Amino acid sequence: MAGHRRTVSQNQLTKLVMKEPLVSRTTIAELLFGDEEYVDQFIDASIDSFTEFRDHFKQNMESGNLNGLKNAGHKIKPVAQILKLDPILEIYEESKSLLENNAADTDIALIVDKMSNYCNRLIEDLISLK
Repeated sequence: MAGHRRTVSQNQLTKLVMKEPLVSRTTIAELLFGDEEYVDQFIDASIDSFTEFRDHFKQNMESGNLNGLKNAGHKIKPVAQILKLDPILEIYEESKSLLENNAADTDIALIVDKMSNYCNRLIEDLISLK
């Protein structure tokens, strides 16, 4: 996707500004054909996955490890795409560019905070769905 800049949709922007949940139990249930047992399992797995991603994202960004960052991103991208979590995908793409261009430590710190804040909010929303 080099050369293409993604933009946050109006719907995602509204969710961020208005503090609406980033995901809903209904959306997850629809993805899983309404099977409530799998909904809870999906939520638990998503909490674990996004927590791990947040931590690995931070570690790899702070150490300048582009390959580690890409590995973390490849693991989370499918779930983020399914749940229409465009900001995660956008921040991730921006972070790769920062590492590729040897960005300043302040820029790295800002994007780490941006991703951590988004993931923390997402994890809180997922926990509230249980």
